[in-house]
Amino acid sequence: MPVRIRLVTPISMGPLDEVKVRREQLAQKKMKHKGTKQIPPEDREVLENIRHRIDKHLREKHGAEKVSMVASKLRVVFPGYARITRDIARSSQLTISVAKRNMPGIYWQAKIDYYNRYFGRQGAGGQLGDRNHAVYIPYCSYFGTCDGRLVKALESECKTAFAEGGLRLFCTSENT
Repeated sequence: MPVRIRLVTPISMGPLDEVKVRREQLAQKKMKHKGTKQIPPEDREVLENIRHRIDKHLREKHGAEKVSMVASKLRVVFPGYARITRDIARSSQLTISVAKRNMPGIYWQAKIDYYNRYFGRQGAGGQLGDRNHAVYIPYCSYFGTCDGRLVKALESECKTAFAEGGLRLFCTSENT
């Protein structure tokens, strides 16, 4: 008898009282694991996401081999070595405030990725498909969301430019 059938048979067949007890035990075991996902601090995770995006860009721009040679400190010198070294050093010394000021697009996309990864995506809405909790609108310094958790997180960081119902539009730059 296959293992799966052997495991399912006592649950689905047998005396009704034993089946109820077994199902209750399985439900309690399942509930014990619910909500135990460890969520890392937002700043650290956003910064790691930004650094990952920069490293990915460097690998696409210069080639994975060259970036790996520079990162592994083999002391192999080739054209472009200094530029790659400088870019890797900048990426490793990057802080949240510098990223927010100098690279707002990458910062907000990393923040959206954090909230979507650890707080889940919204469900599909009809034929529209999956919707994210938030959308960064590039080239115009605005950020839109309808997620309550993200609204609370952003209210301390940005001013609300537009609010209607559950939708909020935040101004992400200080000068507008």
